[in-house]
This record gives sequence, structure tokens and C-alpha cells, in this order.
Amino acid sequence: MKISVKKRGIGLVEIVVAVAIVLLVITASIAANVAFVKVSLSNINNVKASFLITEGVEVAKLMRDESWSANIASLSSGVPYNIEFVSAKWQTTSSNIVIDSIFTRTLVFDDVYRRDSDDEIVPSSSPDSKTLDPKTRKLTVAVSWGSDSDSVSTYLTDIIDN
Repeated sequence: MKISVKKRGIGLVEIVVAVAIVLLVITASIAANVAFVKVSLSNINNVKASFLITEGVEVAKLMRDESWSANIASLSSGVPYNIEFVSAKWQTTSSNIVIDSIFTRTLVFDDVYRRDSDDEIVPSSSPDSKTLDPKTRKLTVAVSWGSDSDSVSTYLTDIIDN
């Protein structure tokens, strides 16, 4: 006894399933690509801000090396300064400078106090006996764009004694 099975129509079902799987894979790939592009574009400003912060620290070091007394020690403590490149030289300015129509960068120089007992840096509010260090300043470089911001702090020392 031979049983005959009709196989007509099964090829059409297989084609429909295969096309559905291929379309699903293509749609998922496109969606992943769009998400990747959105994340990449949103990260561009973070990368630019990082470069601007690094440039700000490097400019402060150049200014220190050129003349500590004229470029660093003479700046008021806690006041935000902007920097601009004028006549082949970096200078501080109080006017607001917008970079690439989106970023603002400020440099703030603060006084540094050292504990008298061990010369360690301490906050100005420390109850320990302390002395102002005229050869060291705390530098904070801040960059803001839109509703985001980033900053870094470091210390500058008059290593050249100029």
C-alpha cells in the first residue's frame, strides 16, 4: 500500500517564510545602523570638549612657561577667564568666546595653600596652620555646550622661576 502525499503549495510557503526572515534581518540591520549613527553623532561633542579641555591645560602651561608672574600669578583667584590666540600668542580675556558656535571654555586659577607642618596642599578652609604658596596655582578648565559640561583640575607650578 502506497500513500501519496501532495507536495504542492509547500514551495510557496517556504518562499514566504524565507522572504520574511530576510526582511527581518534587513530591518534589524538598518535599525542597528541608525542607532549606531545616533550614538556616534551624540559622542562627537564629548570628544570635541575633551580636546578643548586638553588644549586649555596646554595653553595654561605655555603661558606659565612664557612668564609666571605676568600670565599666571597676576590673574585673580576664582575668576573665570577665556583664552584667545592673538598675534601668535595666547592671552586671557574676560570676554565670552564661543568655539564652533556651541562650546564655551573657561580657565579658573585658584590660590593654593600648604600645611605648615608637612607642605601638603590643603583647602583654604582647613583648620590647620597653612601658608599661601605663591609658586603654585590650581587650574580648572571647564567646557560647556548645550546642557552638557565637562571639566578637569590640575596644579601649575612656577618650575622655571620666571
